[in-house]
Amino acid sequence: MAQITYTDKSTGDQFSAANANEIKDIVNDNDGTSILSFGYEADTSMDTSPDDGKVTWNNANQTNATKLYISFTNRDGLDLEAIVQEAIGIGDHLFLQEKIDASKFQRWEITATANMGDWAEVDVTLLAGTAQFGNQLQIQITSVLLASLSEPARVAVTGSGGKIWDETLLDWVPSETFSDSPLWLYDTSIVMADPGTGKVRGNNANLSLVTQIVASKTTDQGTNVADLLSIINQGALLASREYGEFSNYFIFTAGESVDNGTWFLINVTVSTASSFSGNGAMVTIGLVDNTGSTKGFIDYNDATGVISVLADTWTDLPNDGAGSSTNYNFKPNSVTELIDVSTGYLDLSDLKVGAELALRTQFVVNPDINNTLLSIRYVFGAGLFSFTITIGRLDDGSGKDYEQDQFLPFYIGADIVRTSPVQIQIKLSSAGTLTNSGSYISVK
Repeated sequence: MAQITYTDKSTGDQFSAANANEIKDIVNDNDGTSILSFGYEADTSMDTSPDDGKVTWNNANQTNATKLYISFTNRDGLDLEAIVQEAIGIGDHLFLQEKIDASKFQRWEITATANMGDWAEVDVTLLAGTAQFGNQLQIQITSVLLASLSEPARVAVTGSGGKIWDETLLDWVPSETFSDSPLWLYDTSIVMADPGTGKVRGNNANLSLVTQIVASKTTDQGTNVADLLSIINQGALLASREYGEFSNYFIFTAGESVDNGTWFLINVTVSTASSFSGNGAMVTIGLVDNTGSTKGFIDYNDATGVISVLADTWTDLPNDGAGSSTNYNFKPNSVTELIDVSTGYLDLSDLKVGAELALRTQFVVNPDINNTLLSIRYVFGAGLFSFTITIGRLDDGSGKDYEQDQFLPFYIGADIVRTSPVQIQIKLSSAGTLTNSGSYISVK
């Protein structure tokens, strides 16, 4: 016989019952946020008297609906009248999601309910979600009985990836954020130094004011998670929750991180936080969204030194990135390199078509003959096209250094530009020398 499952938000405990009345008793005895989930089929007919196991909307565009019509008998043949009429009230939330894909959902607030005999008429206001469910698509209807909206609610769902609803983020997030993440012991010290094996700490006792955290590469269980910590991108959204006390949380955006051997220091910007119960509290750190920022820059400082330039010959601008001013600290998250330091060519392969770039190139030329003409060009698409700039005559004498600072904004308009090296070349009308200072490349 099919069972109804109830999840207690405050403890994470799950209970099963054979009928709605048993679940109702559990719900009424619970003083926290409660979770109930049932299987239905979407019905796009807009019928105000749905068949058994069906839910309908009063608008063909479901997210514009103001009423839901929910059969008291769900897809599994369970009679849910007691739940719909007594356990769900005004102000509570309903989540409708595809059974196999939790990312496709609608989140509604209940404003009124009416018993129509074999179904409920539920007045609703859309809070989140854009899903449009197809006819006869299997969906889950999950109710959240909000005894207190001040605490984040967890909703266990059966969708793709085992995602759960986070009332703080107002979004579906991976379940591993809460249950499968590594565990550390929270240390109330605010010293930004090695926290010790299995520990994590922030630089302020008030989690809302934390701007840095330090975390051991080894969890409290003795697991080395150096690889996990090392892939956290700048701009990634993370959630730290106290194990078993899910109303104790700390949600933040990651900034620059520093690897200190056995521990990491991560600069953070807090999104929202409550508090942990105290020293030694067991906490998780889990990725909610590791996309991070696609913007940033790399500054490549060249250490090649002086090279000879033949007259009227295009010469590649070298850049080995070995100079002391090279800066990778603010590179876009998706990028490994923007210059192939073995050739000095731009490497745009980690970017997407449509990306915009700004290229600043600084170098010094020294011509053998006064009034030498200097030009620079950028070769794209494996030589398919190039862009040439005539810089002008170097007319202040021969054997002298002429410092150059060139700026070129451009965008990736085709995949061949993205996948082919971009050459930066200079040409002198007489022989001379070239010394590259470096290139700053910004991506947005």
